[in-house]
Amino acid sequence: MNTKSFPPWKTAACLTWAVLIPLGLSASSPAVPERPVDDTAPLENQEIPVTEKNTYPYVDIHGDYRWLWGRGQFRADSRTAPDKVRRHDERIYLTTRRLRLFPFIHFSEKTSLRTQLEDLRNDKDANADHHLYLGRLYVQHEQARLKVEAGRFNYYLLDGNVIDKKVDGLRLRLGERTTGPGSLTFFAGRTTGSDDRHRLRGWSLLYSSQHGRLKSDAAYLDFRRLQDLPSSRPSLIGQSRAGTGFDEQRIAEWRLMYELTPKLTASLDLLHAWGRHDADGYDTTDS
Repeated sequence: MNTKSFPPWKTAACLTWAVLIPLGLSASSPAVPERPVDDTAPLENQEIPVTEKNTYPYVDIHGDYRWLWGRGQFRADSRTAPDKVRRHDERIYLTTRRLRLFPFIHFSEKTSLRTQLEDLRNDKDANADHHLYLGRLYVQHEQARLKVEAGRFNYYLLDGNVIDKKVDGLRLRLGERTTGPGSLTFFAGRTTGSDDRHRLRGWSLLYSSQHGRLKSDAAYLDFRRLQDLPSSRPSLIGQSRAGTGFDEQRIAEWRLMYELTPKLTASLDLLHAWGRHDADGYDTTDS
């Protein structure tokens, strides 16, 4: 594929906020310190009830509103017939407004229920709109050498090189990167999607350790599509099936990082990926 991609310019405006909302407490819970509300004072000067973070349960809500706009250029060749090649030269515009709210219910210092509400509007394509919907819902319990997450959450592993997807499943971390032998994280579950052809099920392992300024991570992922894909061929010359045409995928990555200064880090990443398409027996390995 003869492809040239020009980096798009993109600008964003963002507004963020956070609020705390106390929940109803049982009779055995400690009293919530409050200050009287003066309804006659100007709104910006009114005293409001204050909930201390060591009083449970309480709701923590934060979020952001983003307005993104930009332009990009795509160029490629596709084969419409054995002896015909079609040239694609397309200018792409982006303009999106996105609202995200993150209501967290804290039951204790270590346990919380975490959610995400999202509203996405595309000014160029109304069919791409996703009006307010529940994007994440999971329970998290975290302490010094243990972290458990169960439900629907975003799985972002090693800068997204291994996986960057919304998933339903369980993630368990034992140990800490900075102490002892390091930490080991296990995940089991599946990705989300419109149907079984867009969903994959599998598991992954991540081992992380740190010795002074030196950090090391090793990850392995093994996923399989819930419903096999039909036979297909790439539409663009030289196009790989990577990411779209595999029924089975396995990825291994090792990353070594050294902190030269607090603001400068050198890193080395080695990645090996294997994929197989069952319908036509196609498989490939890349490093």
